[in-house]
Amino acid sequence: MTHAETIQNSGESQVYGRVPDALSSAIYNIAWAMRQQIISPGDLASLRRLEPDEPGDAAFWKILASTIEPAGLLPHSGPLRDAVERQWAVLLNALAIAGGQHATDVRLGGALAEAELSELRFVRLVRARGPALENEIRAIGRILASKALQANWVEVVQLLRHQDDEHCERWRRKIARDYYLAKHHAKH
Repeated sequence: MTHAETIQNSGESQVYGRVPDALSSAIYNIAWAMRQQIISPGDLASLRRLEPDEPGDAAFWKILASTIEPAGLLPHSGPLRDAVERQWAVLLNALAIAGGQHATDVRLGGALAEAELSELRFVRLVRARGPALENEIRAIGRILASKALQANWVEVVQLLRHQDDEHCERWRRKIARDYYLAKHHAKH
């Protein structure tokens, strides 16, 4: 995107349509490590079973310590850090379920359309917040895995991060546009 709108978010500059390199790199590296079996089969199985309410799993903390924390993607402490760690638990769980199938050039909405996600299920995803959104994200991990499809998981992070702020609808609209455009192109 050549003419992107700069958005101020929590004191950090973010370009809509592109995400900070640290976030994109972290997700790419984690997905790559999953696909290349750098993350052990046992740790990958643990991530697939990971519950956001109980992220006591060593595999989760190893990834936080080795990739997410050094990239500066976590607040230093407090309730905000707990909330962000929970978001990472949801993402890592769904990405592990999907087998690490991440591609920055495959838009989430387009991948869901290609996976033949029903419109009803898609609407539930883009309307969901909180624990309902977490459940929908895990479900799309299973759906993408069943079809062996890649998606841009950075967009999933944006859904989790922007559930109730001024950027929420922007991300949901982007994903919806991609979904419905892909469905339209598939018919014609």
